[in-house]
Amino acid sequence: MTQEEIRKKDIETANNFVKDPENRKMAVALANQIQKELGTEWFQAKKLNKVFKGGTEDQIKAKLVVLGMFKLAAYKEEKGQQFYKIDIDQKTQRGLILQEIEFHKAQIEILQEKLVALN
Repeated sequence: MTQEEIRKKDIETANNFVKDPENRKMAVALANQIQKELGTEWFQAKKLNKVFKGGTEDQIKAKLVVLGMFKLAAYKEEKGQQFYKIDIDQKTQRGLILQEIEFHKAQIEILQEKLVALN
């Protein structure tokens, strides 16, 4: 295979990965988890050790690269240091909030049923 063929194959593989709805769902969950811990400010990869409970800096950077593929993370370099930022669009944020509301509604229903059972 030529370098060009390998490059095209790599691009095709990456595009297929990004198109898969399950992969996006996992990426959004990961971005949401990071955003809950670190907010929307710029941070360095080493700051994510508390979110991932260990892991090497290279493993953490790889996760951030994947989030970048889904346009859920931004990257910049300043004075030789790399910084990242989680950037979840409003439509996705609304979906996450609605999911959380539904989860809590279900929890409330369970608690209400327990209350009725106690009476």
